[in-house]
Amino acid sequence: MKDIHEMSLNRLIWPVFIELALQMLVGNIDQVMLSQYSDTAVAAVGNANTLMAMVILVFNVISLATSIMVSQSLGAKDSNRTSRIYTLAIFVNLIASVVVAVVLAASVQGIFYLMQVPAQLMADAVIYVRIVCIGIPVQALLLTFSAIFRSNAMMKVTMKISILYNIVNVIGNQILIKGVGSIPAMGASGVAISTLVSRCLGLVLTMYAFKQLIQNAKIDFSLLRPFPKDLLKEMLHLGLPSAGENLSWNFAQLVSLSFINTFGTAAITTRTYANMFAMFCYLYASAAGQATQVKVGYYIGAGDEDSACKTARSSLRVAAPVSLVMAILLFVLATPLYSLLSSDPEVLKWARIIAFIEIFLEFGRAYNIVYVRSMQAAGDVIFPIVLGISVQWIISVGLGFLLGIVMGWGLAGVWIGFAADECLRAVICHIRWVKGDWRGKAVIAKKC
Repeated sequence: MKDIHEMSLNRLIWPVFIELALQMLVGNIDQVMLSQYSDTAVAAVGNANTLMAMVILVFNVISLATSIMVSQSLGAKDSNRTSRIYTLAIFVNLIASVVVAVVLAASVQGIFYLMQVPAQLMADAVIYVRIVCIGIPVQALLLTFSAIFRSNAMMKVTMKISILYNIVNVIGNQILIKGVGSIPAMGASGVAISTLVSRCLGLVLTMYAFKQLIQNAKIDFSLLRPFPKDLLKEMLHLGLPSAGENLSWNFAQLVSLSFINTFGTAAITTRTYANMFAMFCYLYASAAGQATQVKVGYYIGAGDEDSACKTARSSLRVAAPVSLVMAILLFVLATPLYSLLSSDPEVLKWARIIAFIEIFLEFGRAYNIVYVRSMQAAGDVIFPIVLGISVQWIISVGLGFLLGIVMGWGLAGVWIGFAADECLRAVICHIRWVKGDWRGKAVIAKKC
């Protein structure tokens, strides 16, 4: 394998882009296929997936730290440290995922009551989450192995595996949502079962690929004796703030969803479809952010902060325009796209309004994705979470509540809050990166 610094950023981005696109297809195909079954089922799964997105962030604490630490260790050419990181990451996420799965399965109904999920959606949402809970340890391990492959610049491996298990997921949906032969129609439950089976297959293939392809280090649980407390402390030092920024964002989304739930099923359904289409707007930026994080981490480990700085700026020059163009296309095509999924006039009324606001939202989001990932890789992990918590809650939630609930603008008011949050944080992140306030914060980086 070539050293990461010898690989072009573009070469790293495209496998991640394809993998992320396929991962998004798992959720989006579920919703598209469910839309042919019931708008109520779509709204139920939309609430359930918002909750599950928050749960998965628990494992991103370790996965994000793993990606940063492995990249830096590879840059410093420390194979022993790399093996210990691999092993500790797998162990911690496996234990945490089992605990989270049990707790969530027992408490999901109470959580949905707090989220003000409408009564007609409750049964489907609860059973969906309880089935998906079985696969939470699988998802946690997939995230961890994906971080390992990504840090080794082996993005094509997880991309190919994603292709296979997405095919399995589509076939499972086709069979289980509406039923075939003696198999009854299961609706949202069928989607959950199909997703679970496909991810189990993905994990088996991923573990096999790790054993065959990762040669620079290994997973050996004997490395955890005595338990590496200092390494775990370092992992949490990087991972908690890194994942905390995402956790704050997702929790803010959860609170905003509780506002939207008071607007009725049409608003909930529109929000679900809008998030689905938005994914395609920020897909390239997400891929660029992950690839940039790997290269920045590698450069930081090698003590080359100037190359790290240039890498982030170069990535953003492409990512932001791509997000903007995709958002404009979504606005132009909003009515026909939403019409493919719903005939509800309320949904179609909101569609074009939300798509217009998305233009501003997605341009700001591209900046945030690339700069925050780069800051995390450079060890500047505290600033993004402080910025995220303050702006997301004051602007996204506060302004959304003011415009959507108090002033009666409904879904549009909440979405304006989302857009204002992304744009303000984008400006602040850009200023910080250009000024270089992130420099010198890495744990193992050499001083320039």
